Amino acid sequence: MRMNTATVRCSAVAPTRLLRPDQAKKSSRFFRLTLARAAQSNKAAQSKSGGVVGLQISIRKSGDVTILDLRGRATINDGESDLLTSQLQELIATGVGKFLLNLAELSQIDSSGLSVIARTYASLREQGGDMRFLRPRRAVLEAFKVLRLPEVIPTFEDENQALVSFRPQSKFARR
Repeated sequence: MRMNTATVRCSAVAPTRLLRPDQAKKSSRFFRLTLARAAQSNKAAQSKSGGVVGLQISIRKSGDVTILDLRGRATINDGESDLLTSQLQELIATGVGKFLLNLAELSQIDSSGLSVIARTYASLREQGGDMRFLRPRRAVLEAFKVLRLPEVIPTFEDENQALVSFRPQSKFARR
């Protein structure tokens, strides 16, 4: 890789400091090595956890609620978050307004996956729709807690209870 003689800003090492080309070359190498180590670590963790890769989405219906069974990971890698975005947008475009996200087999989520869910939830609420979470794993739930999503989006351990929660609350007739 050839570096030109211009000064290069390297945000991986020092975001506020301008680096000389020889420094940028070293920090760029460090950044590539760090990314490579992180990728190896992620692959090792995947092999220990059964080697789940990518994102698989199964869709089923229960009344007017669409249930998405998410399996794998919802991260920016390999376009998993893009897949989730396109699937949710496609369903919303066909008139689906109530989503139950079954997260029991979602092993990992990053900021891109969280962003997809938060944007979809906000869009649904604006259109009169709603969303619920079902059985998020510990790591996924911890990521949700960072954004306080469980305070906004109801979370359930039982699918039947989650489905019932979508029904309007009946009001008793007055005498």
